[in-house]
Amino acid sequence: MRVTILAETIGATCGLGHALAIARTNLDTAALYALALVSMLLVGVLEAALLLLTRHNTSQRKAR
Repeated sequence: MRVTILAETIGATCGLGHALAIARTNLDTAALYALALVSMLLVGVLEAALLLLTRHNTSQRKAR
């Protein structure tokens, strides 16, 4: 996910990374912070969900 957002800042014409690049280019600090916060929350939620899923699967395998 992080790599995708980074890649979008370089070469995409739409998406979160592209919006970050435009905000940075236009020196729109409020939009830049808002987009950075949204991207961090999105990545954090996805990583937490994957971690919980992995822990759940691992604990089930150990119980068998």
